[in-house]
Amino acid sequence: MDGLWRSCRPEVIMDLQQLVDAIERVDVTGQFAVSGVHEQAPVVRVDGMGPLPLPVIPVMLPLLQAVGGPAPYGRGTETLFDASVRRCTQMDAQRVHVPDSFTNALNSIVEAATLGLGVIGEVRATLYKLLVYGPGDFFAPHRDTEKEDGMFATLVVTLPAESSGGDLVVRHRDRVERVSWRASDHGVQWAAFYADCLHEIEPLQHGVRVALVYNLVRPRGGGGVPDMAANVSELATLMRGWDRTPKKLAWLLEHSYSNAGLRWNALKGRDQSRAAAVVAAAKQADVKVYLAKLSVEQWWSAEVNESADGSKRRRSGVRQRVDASEVTLEEMYEDHCQLQGWINVDGKKADIPPLKVAANDPEVVPLKALQEQEPDELRLLEATGNEGASVERWYRRVALVLWPASQERRMIVARGIEAVAASVKSMKSPAEVRALVRAAKDAGCLENWSVSAADILEKLFRQGDAELAVEILANIRLVFVKAGAGLDRVLPWLPEEGAVMLVYQTMRNLYFWSLGAVPVLLAASRLTAKDRGLWTPVLDAAVFQLLDGPPLSAGELVIVAEAAWHFEHLLMKAWLLILLRSEETADALAEATHVLVKRGLVLPELVPSVRKWLDDTIASPPEAPTTWERAPIKSKKSKACVAVSRFLVDPKEQSAVFPLPLQQIWEVENAITLDRVDATTTRLPKDNPQKLVVTKNSASYERALKRHADRLTWRAGMPG
Repeated sequence: MDGLWRSCRPEVIMDLQQLVDAIERVDVTGQFAVSGVHEQAPVVRVDGMGPLPLPVIPVMLPLLQAVGGPAPYGRGTETLFDASVRRCTQMDAQRVHVPDSFTNALNSIVEAATLGLGVIGEVRATLYKLLVYGPGDFFAPHRDTEKEDGMFATLVVTLPAESSGGDLVVRHRDRVERVSWRASDHGVQWAAFYADCLHEIEPLQHGVRVALVYNLVRPRGGGGVPDMAANVSELATLMRGWDRTPKKLAWLLEHSYSNAGLRWNALKGRDQSRAAAVVAAAKQADVKVYLAKLSVEQWWSAEVNESADGSKRRRSGVRQRVDASEVTLEEMYEDHCQLQGWINVDGKKADIPPLKVAANDPEVVPLKALQEQEPDELRLLEATGNEGASVERWYRRVALVLWPASQERRMIVARGIEAVAASVKSMKSPAEVRALVRAAKDAGCLENWSVSAADILEKLFRQGDAELAVEILANIRLVFVKAGAGLDRVLPWLPEEGAVMLVYQTMRNLYFWSLGAVPVLLAASRLTAKDRGLWTPVLDAAVFQLLDGPPLSAGELVIVAEAAWHFEHLLMKAWLLILLRSEETADALAEATHVLVKRGLVLPELVPSVRKWLDDTIASPPEAPTTWERAPIKSKKSKACVAVSRFLVDPKEQSAVFPLPLQQIWEVENAITLDRVDATTTRLPKDNPQKLVVTKNSASYERALKRHADRLTWRAGMPG
């Protein structure tokens, strides 16, 4: 690909560190976790219990536990119950009824929470669970899953209660936010945090705590960002003129996102404001921006640590999820990193293949910092035989990826003409189309004709870039199989003299193995022609090629016949009629004539000639063989083939066994297939040497019967 990046223009080198620093300076106020209080508390009604008196007092705990159930936790796709990980009581939202009188208070809480989180735009709160904590209840460090489309954060609203302890601790990177729930006899206390943040509930010391847990959700298309004109201007200035170096910048976002939650208007906190500033600047600087998923897989040699009781895991050859505390990493011996799942600024999936990146790629910022972070998944493969234990570390992040538009064009061109055509088809800007086509032409992608080339040329003509299209046509080669495909869409845009010259040069330069393009070119000519006399040289060249070309199918002969009579080309008509003199080509012409007649095209000279030939051939139906004598092998004269041929001409024997070496068996099988001999072969491989069983059949007679039936059908459809 490097060869595609050469240019006579001076290279504009962007300072990568300056751009990184400018992105980091985009820091709209917003925290990963916020908390507060509200003076109004709802009287919640619980199915099976009725209204919940406020404040909640410890003597109510047994009743709440009786009407609820133990709360599970998730691990990957599993839902598990383990009191050493989570201990508390839960009730589903369907059983919990919050009065409408609390709606205004809840809206006020949501507004304060989203403002504190740095989220702009419409947000709604959906009740998820009611949780009850008693003394000793807790929830170990974990991350919340996105429980519905558009969920980005969790809101916890605690009811007035007598309790102490049970702090909420939220961690994001190297920052920690602690929320200490206070005892209260009125009002509610709330906390909100991004769902991907690691958080825990410490053990409750005494009393009881009841919490309403809500999902904070942004609708698709919602969201916005504050004004960042100064940041955008600085970023645009740095990006403007960026051409080749560096090739890209992949900025790793702070937060984690699920596949369903990965969209521009669902970005969280500073991710949202920084992405918005970069997108706005990129539009001014002709730079492309995408969201992409970064997948990092690392393989480490490792030592399994002893547990508290002095034991170690012992499940050889089995991959198991483990915590970082259970293993000691020694040396990384393999790693794979790639960017994939691209989303463009319009929120649509971009047709960009996965892009591999090196573990130390300076254009991925900050890739090295991943080493210091907790992996999303850690799997241990225990020692087997002489091999030690190994650990797989998986990181899944989202990156803001940007590169100059010229770089994107080079990437598209490097993927080939099909990728160029697909991109051109989706582009709405004529200037973008011209730039990409120019890059493809300069890289040599448009030297040979193809359907994709036709797509590109048609787009150029339709948007008024005829000069560039003609420039490409003047240098394109149409010499390969199916070289004429798509010409019928391009020729009408040319002056008729230019169209004639293009097809004539193409027809003259076809190679033997690309003569299948002749009917395609004739069809394009017939659909384009206005002055039929101009096209005579094209049809002359076509006849010249057909004389030396392979036999055509009935479908191809339909096209040739239509052209011959459309242009009234005597030489092509004569060539078609000569086909009736050969058994190899006569049936195809008869079938083609039948098709034309069904379409209502009764071509003079052709129909009478074909009708007479059919009358002559159907007068003598094929006769069934009365003995087992069959035609011998003609293409091979080896000892084995001669022996089989003697059997084939024997009128009495239907089957025979021939002990032959494997090479001679292949020779006989190929000769029988090539000569279409009326026989089948079967091997007896268990014998040594192997034996070939040859059995005669009546395949030639069956083919003759079918051919006779076809001829009767064709004749029945002929007039006269």
